[in-house]
Amino acid sequence: MNIKTRMTIIAVGALMACLCVSKCAPKLSPRWDFISVARAEAQATINQNKGGLGAYAAMHPKWPCAVMMQGFKGAPEIRLSVLWNTFGNNFHCIRQFAADPRPKYLQVHLINEVCQRNKRCGPYELLADLTVDEYKNKLNSKDAALISKIKNNVLPVAEFFHANSSIQCSISAGLESNLPSKAYRYLVDELKPLFPQRCTWVWSPVGRNAYGSGPISGMIYEGHGDEPKGIKAPCIVNLDGVDIELKSRPAILPLKVDVTALPRFLASFASCEAAFFWIAEFNGIGRGGFVDPRKRNNWPTSKTMEELQKYNVKPIEAHKQVPWSTEDDLGKAGCKTYLKIKDGDKKDFLWKQSEPPVLDRGAVVFLPRKYNTPWVETSKVYVMQKDKKVAKAYERSRYTEDGSNRQFFRFHKKAEDFPYNVVVHFGNLCAVIPNPKKRND
Repeated sequence: MNIKTRMTIIAVGALMACLCVSKCAPKLSPRWDFISVARAEAQATINQNKGGLGAYAAMHPKWPCAVMMQGFKGAPEIRLSVLWNTFGNNFHCIRQFAADPRPKYLQVHLINEVCQRNKRCGPYELLADLTVDEYKNKLNSKDAALISKIKNNVLPVAEFFHANSSIQCSISAGLESNLPSKAYRYLVDELKPLFPQRCTWVWSPVGRNAYGSGPISGMIYEGHGDEPKGIKAPCIVNLDGVDIELKSRPAILPLKVDVTALPRFLASFASCEAAFFWIAEFNGIGRGGFVDPRKRNNWPTSKTMEELQKYNVKPIEAHKQVPWSTEDDLGKAGCKTYLKIKDGDKKDFLWKQSEPPVLDRGAVVFLPRKYNTPWVETSKVYVMQKDKKVAKAYERSRYTEDGSNRQFFRFHKKAEDFPYNVVVHFGNLCAVIPNPKKRND
């Protein structure tokens, strides 16, 4: 596909997704072929991977509560992200979520800044009468009237969290905020006293906006879409704006990922507090043109939620062990010294999938500090399974962020795609890894 065709597809997709809650800014097409990674931990469940539902419209008075809860079937913990006021301010379904006996994580985006940016705010929206610049300037000047208006608007949300102390509370002051970080921090500082102290605060900027969208100290950083940028813990990710192609129904929006990639999405961002699935129906989006959010009725069906649920909790065999055989010993040919893959030190041996997902990056392996010198040639780093070389390193570097200066090597092959019972060779130094599909540390 040439560049012109690709950009045309992207532009059309963005236009169709434009709504008071979705993006009109251009997005990259999803590339889940390289985002595919193995789950990092032994038990591949929703509570470890922090999966949840980005059901922004869940406060619409006609939102199908029972259908939504089907998406949490079998999950030991449940996570939900909603948007206050845009679709409505009905707490019925949120109370049903709160009544569930399982551990709960609820994120609320207080202000819809997307509709402001796209100039599609309904008269009921808090920022309907303000441009992006006007809003920013009023916050910069600490406009008392505006702050009072915002506080009164979001007070019901604060009261809900005070009344439901069992819920882990996460607050975003603005969905895909257009604000510079200074103005956003001021707004959060003003709102914090309204909410319980247990609430964490989230910075959800729009892409790489003109002010920069890097993390704000003391806040959780949130990225949207299939390729969120700058993601480092503490973090939240949300597929928002990228529809999911289901077996039960074709994607509604052109920007899409296949449902089979969802476990990999969770694994890619296992270090985040939450990784939210999103489908067009979570915003009530149908196949027609723009509809006022409060007049929408294209909600998820039981069949849709049943399919999402399967991928939400479906494990990848990251915990499986395959008995070591005499044939597997063939992979040890040429080894003189063996590394401990579980050495008890966070700054020594490590095998894992590269994260965040980057083009062509698969598994990465770190040598312990005692082997910082001499350099191991990349050509001498490869992986054997029985008598076959299944991968060879293509890149080497040193890890300096923790001060260890360890040598590490990357492979094109993703961790989940390696066979069981492999031997990693660093010349005649070797590491025996029974299950390379998971993190070995």
